[in-house]
Amino acid sequence: MNIVFVHLNSKLPRYLENNLQTTISTFPEHQVFLIHNGVTKIPKLENLKTYLYVEDVNWNKMESSLSHPRHFRDNFWLISLARFLAIHNFAKETSGEILHLESDVVISRDFPFQKLANQPKVIAFPIASSKRGVATTVYFRDTRSAEKLANFALKIASESPETTDMLILRQFFDRFPEITCPLPTVPKSVDSSSRAPEEPLRALLDENLTYFDGVFDGTDIGPYFFGSNPWNSRGKSVLRMQTPENYAKCMNWLLTHDEARGFLAVSTLADQTKHKVFSAHMLCKNPRIFHQTKRGKIFRERALNSGNGLTTEIYFRVLAKMIIVSLRRRLFRAINKILKK
Repeated sequence: MNIVFVHLNSKLPRYLENNLQTTISTFPEHQVFLIHNGVTKIPKLENLKTYLYVEDVNWNKMESSLSHPRHFRDNFWLISLARFLAIHNFAKETSGEILHLESDVVISRDFPFQKLANQPKVIAFPIASSKRGVATTVYFRDTRSAEKLANFALKIASESPETTDMLILRQFFDRFPEITCPLPTVPKSVDSSSRAPEEPLRALLDENLTYFDGVFDGTDIGPYFFGSNPWNSRGKSVLRMQTPENYAKCMNWLLTHDEARGFLAVSTLADQTKHKVFSAHMLCKNPRIFHQTKRGKIFRERALNSGNGLTTEIYFRVLAKMIIVSLRRRLFRAINKILKK
């Protein structure tokens, strides 16, 4: 299976380079690809393959459809959707199944590749709430499944300029349930630790939890137990903050470090059964978490404190970089004013 990361419009962050290296070394039987659009300097990693996505008419169509501010994070809202276009182009030129991982997602060494391949649906991803799906972990059986999602994203973007990748994924499941496998994100669909998914999703999640024997993180486990994105809050990362509207209620969960698997497991206060975690969305983007030999210590620390309340951490490296960028921007503006006089 091809493991694919997509990074467009900006410099490759250190956490992604660490993640690429870890993924390559952990899964030598799978080919790891980095899809980019020529802006990124490609790291020199042995066995990493790259694919250049050339911006085409569909990119232009999607960009003109969306109404989100383009200056935000290198046109973040566009590239979060345009990656579906890039994956489709990649699928047309590369044979084999595809597992797309977001840049800040880590997966366990016992990730169920074969079970994904054996289940009957041609596309799979987590469903986080009644409104949102998540692209953290997306499986494509073939070129046609990648084309289906890309075309659907183009259609919805043209109809709803304020849409996002998460809204589109949920709409995709609602429109095409016969080809979509919702990956389970909670230990149980209905108990004191989670909201109740609507039918028929509830039954599907229960069935898939049994089939996969574990859960896939959407926007819950990583953000709750390891912290929010410090780049959104001037270096501040909030731990153990519940995501509104999501099926998961992590405040009633316990996190453990499964030493045998070298990865995470979760259980609920209502049911002490431990469930394997196969993917974790590390929104905090701490580069050490993406380093294979360093993450174990962090996993153990977070598991030990998983029952604690809301707290905040400061990433001074992030804060310093943001201050430097802000000062450079102000200096550039000041110089321009002087030159215009």
